[in-house]
Amino acid sequence: MTAVLRDDPPEWADSGHPVTPALDRIARRCLEKSPDQRFQSAKDLAFALEALSGTSQSSAVQAKVVAARRKPLTAAVAALFGIAAVAGAYFAGARSGGVKNARFERLTSQRGYIRGARFTPDGQNVIYSAAWEGHPYEVFTSRIGDLHARSLDLKSAMVIGISGTGDVALLTNVRRSPESNWMQYGTLARVSESGGAPREILEDVWDADISRDGKQFAAVRSTGPQQLEYPIGRVLFKTNGYVSHPRISPDGKSVAFLEHPVFGDDRGYLDLVDGSGNARRLTGEAQGEEGVAWSSDGQEILYAAASAKTAQDRMIVAVSPSGKSREVLNIPGYSEVWDVATDGRVLMSNESITSAQMVASPANTPERDVSALGWATYGALSADARTIVFGEVGSFSAHDYLVFFRRLDAAGAVAIGEGSAIGITPDGKYAIAFVPSEPTKLRVLPTRAGETRTLDVAPVHVDLGCKQRIRAAVNDIGIEPST
Repeated sequence: MTAVLRDDPPEWADSGHPVTPALDRIARRCLEKSPDQRFQSAKDLAFALEALSGTSQSSAVQAKVVAARRKPLTAAVAALFGIAAVAGAYFAGARSGGVKNARFERLTSQRGYIRGARFTPDGQNVIYSAAWEGHPYEVFTSRIGDLHARSLDLKSAMVIGISGTGDVALLTNVRRSPESNWMQYGTLARVSESGGAPREILEDVWDADISRDGKQFAAVRSTGPQQLEYPIGRVLFKTNGYVSHPRISPDGKSVAFLEHPVFGDDRGYLDLVDGSGNARRLTGEAQGEEGVAWSSDGQEILYAAASAKTAQDRMIVAVSPSGKSREVLNIPGYSEVWDVATDGRVLMSNESITSAQMVASPANTPERDVSALGWATYGALSADARTIVFGEVGSFSAHDYLVFFRRLDAAGAVAIGEGSAIGITPDGKYAIAFVPSEPTKLRVLPTRAGETRTLDVAPVHVDLGCKQRIRAAVNDIGIEPST
């Protein structure tokens, strides 16, 4: 009884019966001195054991981890699955070659959206920000293996980084950009991993990171073009698009980030910039990309990307600073990588998201879904409200999205060309589309028989903010292919 109350249990290795780190954590959780720190029910313990064994239906996702011929990288992956699909486990991968099955450990169970997550320095806890059940973003902390998260009472805040000393970088007073659902900005602040009142540092920051020693920040700000600063005040990179997910290298000498050439569009490249502002692209263009994390040894950068052929899914890819890449994890859904622990575990989320094009025409009739592929955006009605054009993401052939045309009194939509729909002429004969990979060009797409034309508006660049104004102009004056 004295040992139970006062002494730490011996190491498994001392008993001559070594076990996996995951089972060790479960056993030690059962042996916690404080009852509040133990599993609260046999059901919770059973769930943890099922997740470990891989027999649980919710943890039965099987994935292949493809490795290059180098030394071992990952021992396991802890997964944060957002939206409706919340599953998890550990998986093992290696740079030394071979294919291994992935195992996931569930860390969240609510329905909502996760935006920002990090391991604590000891690797035993996770701090993350989430918008659960329609509520605003909030910061939570959870011990790995425990589904009962604790709120840090930080509302409208997002986790964007954590230092080796446990200081958490946040965006507070978060506001969503009107141009994009996945772009936010707020006030850069720092707070202890145990919570408390955050200390504000810099206003109007779009994204940021904190260095491992906790002394410097990399920050993205808008002063006309968006710019990446590291440290704050030293501009390393500028773009007319936007920058997201800046991540300072473990040695503090460079910053990896996602470059998005079109403001509001998540397509783009993984870039690396050094302290002198020498930036280079490490990858080709992805149709969508989210999440960046360095391996603890600084030898690889993990990020999540969707290609034109896998637009409905986003895989995790590892890229070396020299640009050599390998596929790490490819499972259905929108994966996002958040952090890599010192022992190689990877923190990730997987989201199931759809977007519908809803129409009520005439206005007093019930809304109905006229989508084609499950991710519809930017629709425009004709002047007589009898036809509609809209864009869709998810084509297996179109790199620049697809424009669909549909008569509202008929079934089915017809793809009429590549691009993102901006508007339709009053007579309904032509759709106007924006080409994300060529931001100085507009397409004029016939909705019936006819030839597609291209309008080059260089040196003007079209962005998502311009689309509303172009749409209004199209509806007001109409447009002919020769114009």
